[in-house]
Amino acid sequence: MINPMLPATMTMLEKLVADIFEQLEGIPEHDLNAWLPRDGMRDVNTFFALATHTVGAGEFWILEAASGRPVERNRIAEFVSTGSLEQLRVRFDRWLAETEEIFATIDDDTLASVFYRPASPERGMSEARRTRAECIAHALEHTAVHLGHLQLQRQLWEAEQVAAVDPA
Repeated sequence: MINPMLPATMTMLEKLVADIFEQLEGIPEHDLNAWLPRDGMRDVNTFFALATHTVGAGEFWILEAASGRPVERNRIAEFVSTGSLEQLRVRFDRWLAETEEIFATIDDDTLASVFYRPASPERGMSEARRTRAECIAHALEHTAVHLGHLQLQRQLWEAEQVAAVDPA
């Protein structure tokens, strides 16, 4: 029997990903890859880098940590990545499809078992010790947090676009 939290989690992940693409739609590719707020805010990432980090983390926490499928991930590289909206869409779609497969087969004993990862500073990853259920919950929470970041970033981007056209 499938744990009832898994279909609910899948529904939430699909909604969050749809909302992520709502934030990214209509942004020119140059801005997707290069735009940062002009106020000189530190530690702000491009739209593409933030979306890449979001899906990279989701892949890691669900595909590898929760289910044991190996994922090649370099967290540091996610923050300097560039590409197209279509590349993001393909990657997110693949992540969701693989997540749905995992959720259809993972059992409660596996969800209760502990995932351990030693620190890997060269890949920007700290030590982790969580149940596999917590890994899935973390992926959901992490995706939601970065959706919020993308929503704020989109608002800042739109405000700058308006200001450039109508400097009032």
